[in-house]
Amino acid sequence: MRLQINRRVTVNAPASKTWRVIAHEFGEIERWSSGIKVSRGTSEDTAPEGAPIAGRHCDAIQERFTHFDEQAMEFGYEMVDPPWFVRNIGNSWRVHSLEPDKSIIEMRPEIECHLILGLFIAPLLKLFGRIVVDRTFAEVAYYIENDQPHPRKQKQMERARQHTSVPQNH
Repeated sequence: MRLQINRRVTVNAPASKTWRVIAHEFGEIERWSSGIKVSRGTSEDTAPEGAPIAGRHCDAIQERFTHFDEQAMEFGYEMVDPPWFVRNIGNSWRVHSLEPDKSIIEMRPEIECHLILGLFIAPLLKLFGRIVVDRTFAEVAYYIENDQPHPRKQKQMERARQHTSVPQNH
């Protein structure tokens, strides 16, 4: 059973800047996504032609590029070792130029579930997926347009700084 969500967002920035953030800074998603605390690019697999890296580690999740097309401003990636209840989790992103200082990001996450289990969890996965995609779009668009993280990410970073600066009593 395959679930797919198609979403798009308009970003008030040139397509080249939008592409740079989502594709060339793929391993640095922690800079703008409140859902990710730690990320880093990886070269553990072979990178597709034109890709700056092979994939990324996000917290405990590893993702690898499945395709990367610089000219079309499109890439896809999949999760390495997805959870037991799904067969595959992937995502495709594409950037279109709308005007010199306006672009569109299209995102198409896809989850392939085991059939029987998928019948039960598909509605929840689809709802949760839409929420995550909408939140991701809000945060990446804000980051691209303002050259700083979304307020939600800023609060998360501040809480992390406060947590690490609290002295520990032994």
